[in-house]
Amino acid sequence: MSRILLFLVIAFAAPATAQDAPDQPIIRTQLDPAEVLTGQQTSLTVTVLVPSFFSEPVALPSYDLPNIMVELPDEDTHPVSERVQGRKWSGVRRQYLVTPLVPGEITLPAQSVSFTYADADYQPVKATAQTDAVILTGLVPPGAEGLDPFLAANALTLDQVIEGTEGELEPGAAITRTVTATIDGSRAMTIPPLLPPLDLPGLSEHPDPPEVTDDPETGIGTRVESVTYIPNQGGRFTLPDISIGWYNIAADQVEQATASGVSLAVRGPSPAETSQPLNWRMIAVIAMALLLLAAILWAVWRRYGPILRARAARARAAWQASPRYALRQARQAVQDHRLGAAIAWTSRWWRRGDREQDKAVQSAYLTIGRGRYGPQPLDTPALDATWDAGKRALDKQARQHPARQQIGRDKLPRLNP
Repeated sequence: MSRILLFLVIAFAAPATAQDAPDQPIIRTQLDPAEVLTGQQTSLTVTVLVPSFFSEPVALPSYDLPNIMVELPDEDTHPVSERVQGRKWSGVRRQYLVTPLVPGEITLPAQSVSFTYADADYQPVKATAQTDAVILTGLVPPGAEGLDPFLAANALTLDQVIEGTEGELEPGAAITRTVTATIDGSRAMTIPPLLPPLDLPGLSEHPDPPEVTDDPETGIGTRVESVTYIPNQGGRFTLPDISIGWYNIAADQVEQATASGVSLAVRGPSPAETSQPLNWRMIAVIAMALLLLAAILWAVWRRYGPILRARAARARAAWQASPRYALRQARQAVQDHRLGAAIAWTSRWWRRGDREQDKAVQSAYLTIGRGRYGPQPLDTPALDATWDAGKRALDKQARQHPARQQIGRDKLPRLNP
């Protein structure tokens, strides 16, 4: 166990070099089932196993891909252990809830998984592996091929409220149409837009952002859309019917959810009576001016663009090599409770800023290391308190004199002299 603690001391001095381990990590990818109705969920599981233990959190993929929706359930990531060739291996497993949004085969390509684990000598080994590529198929049952988009659920209803139509309407009046779609057995995100733009002359539209919510306990999802219509002139305007075709899973048939439209009569002249002809000459002048401006901007960018890009690259490199950048990264690592990164960036900050090694910071990091890997692990509140102490010590040193001559080259005292 003392070797585990010694790893924290060595990490201050220099990054560890990954060594070839006789036992290679194991990555498993499982999609079950691989075929589901389009819009329904399936489970994707990624398991990472190593022959020892992880010394840093595993960077698992997010599967941010087109044509699918990925959600992480409660307790999505948890530790696991298995016996491999008669030995106990440790690992982590993450479950993803994947929903195909379009019919047909969808390839989930191999994803990178980065992690650090201890070898036989308790030295850190950084590794990157790939998950298996899997194919998810979104099915469309017979008879539902004409649905576009395809929507499968146990129930789907549309409710609407129209406000502002009372009495005789005049230009400037506000008419608000609110439509609520309620779905059972699928996610609210699969419901298509309810109130598309009408683009009617003389009628301006002011839509509110859609409200999409899901209740994990009941499995009920809702999508609420609201648009306020304001007539600018007189005439007749029609808010059309709304109809959504959907596949009823329980009844095995295609059904329609509908909401009736409404006709609006506004006093005053119609848009056709007050519209003005287009000024094509003015349009041509504006177009020529825009083309000339675009040509000037292109010439300036062609001449000075490479110079500006080179200066920006040098400035970015100088910033990333500065003590302030290292301090920012160290603070972020402490905030995220990433011990290895906090140690590495704090050490770089000390070197780049020619600073003394702060004993309070060192003590906090060592206490965290003992609390994680020592024979008497600390509970979560105690570890959080130690992280807070490390953050305060780091901030305190940052407020002190900006540069001090470093005394000594040892990063930390030995834990087991």
